[in-house]
Amino acid sequence: MKILKIVGITFGVIVLLLLLLPAVLPSGYTVERSLTIDRPTEVVFPKVADFEQFTQWDPWSPQDPQGTKSLTGTAGEIGAKWAWKGEIIGTGSMTLMGVEANKNLLFKLQFDEPFKSIADNTFTFENLGGKTKVTWKMTVTETDYFSRYMNPMMDGMLGKDFETGLNSLKMLCEK
Repeated sequence: MKILKIVGITFGVIVLLLLLLPAVLPSGYTVERSLTIDRPTEVVFPKVADFEQFTQWDPWSPQDPQGTKSLTGTAGEIGAKWAWKGEIIGTGSMTLMGVEANKNLLFKLQFDEPFKSIADNTFTFENLGGKTKVTWKMTVTETDYFSRYMNPMMDGMLGKDFETGLNSLKMLCEK
């Protein structure tokens, strides 16, 4: 009987720790990657600002070729929106919220399925005399309580996708 009591108390402590651990984990996360492209900013910027071109290099569209997408608004202008739905990539949208031509773009990224999440995606473009340094940064300020278990791992998981996307953007721009 004593062993059952010890097992029960141990189990209770473990459950309590699992319930309390998210309180001390980060509530959000940031993922950031940069790459230099051997083309002027005027060539690179439109390939990010225009969703029709964005979907030619983003790392997720090829993962779900049967998925659907819809584009609304005017390319490169505030309010332009790309919405998607797919078995693998889920359901979500990205809306252009801010534009400073050839310098930076701000997007609101919203996931609806398989989980709800909102993020700010920024792209900055640094003119390096005929070359362009592109920095892609995503910031999620608040995740739900139990999703906080994933927050410390997001840079490693999403960072690879950012690197893949930026390398695809580089190849598209430099060809």
